[in-house]
Amino acid sequence: MFQHYIITRFNLRRGDWITAKDGKAVLSDLWLEERFELFDNYCFSSVKNQTNQNFKWLVFFDTKTPEKYKEIIEQYRLAYSNFHPFFVDGMESFLPAITESVSQFDNKEYMISSRLDNDDCIHKDYVKTVQSYFNKQAYLAIDLIDGYRMETGRRVRLGKMKNLFNPYISLIENGDGAKTVWHKGHTYWKYEKRVLTVKNSRMWMTIIHEKNKKNTFLGYGRVRSDVIDDFGIKEPKRLELKANYYDIRHWRVRSMKNRIKVMEAYYSKRFKEVSGVYRIKGKIDKDDFA
Repeated sequence: MFQHYIITRFNLRRGDWITAKDGKAVLSDLWLEERFELFDNYCFSSVKNQTNQNFKWLVFFDTKTPEKYKEIIEQYRLAYSNFHPFFVDGMESFLPAITESVSQFDNKEYMISSRLDNDDCIHKDYVKTVQSYFNKQAYLAIDLIDGYRMETGRRVRLGKMKNLFNPYISLIENGDGAKTVWHKGHTYWKYEKRVLTVKNSRMWMTIIHEKNKKNTFLGYGRVRSDVIDDFGIKEPKRLELKANYYDIRHWRVRSMKNRIKVMEAYYSKRFKEVSGVYRIKGKIDKDDFA
């Protein structure tokens, strides 16, 4: 009935992407070593841990990936049959490569495609939850707006998050001529009517680490440390995170400030969505792919 793809970009070259948040060069050997460690501990492990394995995971690497990392990628492919690596020539080739890649599979009448960044992780029931909303829709985005944000390091802070039009969005569409969820940046969906907003289902976790380009820790509220167990994080990293868990009683003021920021952003987006501001703006100002 449908084919479900999780689609992840990894180390694709981009002209305006030169440094990470810490100011160090991206795509260097050190950056790749650290990025593969993040991918291995969080992303790969969480996808492999899904309770519903009825999907294919397409991961796009740059053609200039060093040979030693291509060998690691091949080990991922051998270890997990749902993992399908593709090598493309930089960011400009990414979208055409997605279309070409999905054409290699035995596609069905409908397609579901889901975004996932290479340094984040998903709840063990993420795929199961996304697919539960499939009902032969011709075109419908599924926006799971609730999740978590975790700051790693010597002290681990874990908090709730609420984010409309987030980077974990999925798209259901007719399989014939399907464009996939990546045909526009995730913020584009604020201009689209055909979006189902799903609340109170925390199916994603954004990992905040020193190499993040944009994200900062905005988690809020009390979250039990055993929530980490539901995201398939690799051992011994999972045990390390729980051992370094920093209880909210030590950052309660930060939590309150974060909650205010998150809720202000959420209700601002909701007002613009309900009032039609986004749809009016979208007619004259289209988002670039991001």
